[in-house]
Amino acid sequence: MTRRKTLTWLAPVCAIALAISTSACEHADSYKYQAAGTALGGALGAGTGAIIGSQVGAPGAGIAIGAGLGAGAGYLVGRGLDEVASRPEHSPSE
Repeated sequence: MTRRKTLTWLAPVCAIALAISTSACEHADSYKYQAAGTALGGALGAGTGAIIGSQVGAPGAGIAIGAGLGAGAGYLVGRGLDEVASRPEHSPSE
């Protein structure tokens, strides 16, 4: 297997594993959207980065950049959703 082919599948796997492990370290119940957003954003960013990177001849760099940007954006969106969900008016009434 060539180095380029190895980076094509190894970079997104590492990015997703890193995103999941770092986002899951906090309290899982109160940060469920944040964790999911980080993982999903990283995966979508890695895929998009691979497509764009392959068009310019650097799929590995595209994957790494896309995964980082996607995970960051997913984290921010998920964090916002967790904040909205934790407000008293959005909690289930008893």
